[in-house]
Amino acid sequence: MKNVIIILIIFFAIRYLRRYLQSAPANKGAGAGAHQANPRSSGQETEDMVQDTVCGSYIPVSSAVIVHENGRAEHFCGTACRDKRLKER
Repeated sequence: MKNVIIILIIFFAIRYLRRYLQSAPANKGAGAGAHQANPRSSGQETEDMVQDTVCGSYIPVSSAVIVHENGRAEHFCGTACRDKRLKER
């Protein structure tokens, strides 16, 4: 019987820690435009998605390759798409 009680205590302790860690704000030096996670959500941060102007794929702003030109920012999924776009100009 003691073994069952110990297992239950461990189970609920792990469950509590997982919920606590998921609801803790992930302060990773995010910029002013980053969204914070909703404690009632699944614990994952939400982030704005942008579309690559060359291949059309959607990518998170934080992982996009950004080129600023004429006061406008263009977002690319990688350096290959960025280079392709720059060659077209």
